[in-house]
Amino acid sequence: MRILAVDDDPTILEITELFLESIGYRDVRLAPSAQHARRALDAEQTPFDCVLLDINMPEVTGIELIPDIIDHPVHHSARIVMLSALSDTQHIADAFVAGAIDYMLKPFELFDLEASIRAVEAQSLSERPLPVTSLDYDHSQMLQISRLIERGATLRSDRSGIVSPFAIENCIRRVPTSSRARAAVTLIEMGPLADGTTLHGVGFDTPYVAALSQAFVSHSQAFATMLSYNGDGVFTALSFDVSPEDQAAIEAGFRAAVGAADAAHFGSGSGQSAVTIRSVMCRDLPVGSNPLDLLRGAHAGEAAG
Repeated sequence: MRILAVDDDPTILEITELFLESIGYRDVRLAPSAQHARRALDAEQTPFDCVLLDINMPEVTGIELIPDIIDHPVHHSARIVMLSALSDTQHIADAFVAGAIDYMLKPFELFDLEASIRAVEAQSLSERPLPVTSLDYDHSQMLQISRLIERGATLRSDRSGIVSPFAIENCIRRVPTSSRARAAVTLIEMGPLADGTTLHGVGFDTPYVAALSQAFVSHSQAFATMLSYNGDGVFTALSFDVSPEDQAAIEAGFRAAVGAADAAHFGSGSGQSAVTIRSVMCRDLPVGSNPLDLLRGAHAGEAAG
């Protein structure tokens, strides 16, 4: 696996290179700034598989560099792992929404870095464009949608956007303890749609799922919400700025988003698609527990019942 490490701290770069070599990754390039990274990207004709990226660098930050990577004609498929001392949810969320798939806080344990890189290596997200299945949408929009599910998302303001399922799982795990008090995870399951069909077996390559995803983000932006589509009509949302009193408002926003997507896709006279919404505040869970496990368990129990 080819790795590009970008950091303005030469000690971090040296340690990272030595450690990566010790665990078998010897094809590593180093860049002491975003500008050097841009030159490395343009000079290398063999794609990088992974970019380890600091945030707080002079002139151009790591988050500002992400679009250059995911838009690069050669290196657009590189998986981006942030390595940063910035622990606030603003930077964490902005990094994931911009296109990162993991975020590690400095100082980090080297075995955690290895686990993240091994996960990147094992990740099996397709790098091919999604198939075009109908003609009632703009083709350029569908190409962008294909990249949303593959890469992470186009950047939206105030920590909100669409990311891949792999990224949102990592983001949930990386929410700092100090921020868990206002973080909430929501599982959204679509039932029969307004036209009687379902989203079972339907991927992100359909206009309705794309419109619904964007409506979910738009209607929950006040709570700084990150969203992923897991397939089969199931969405996961991570909201960073929520009080327990806001949970009802979040659910109402998601239901309003379904109504807006239905009206846009099926017409204003259509009924509303069925939706089940489950939400949990991270602060209500034991330390170290995964809120998604609880929500999925409830979903599986109801399905079995």
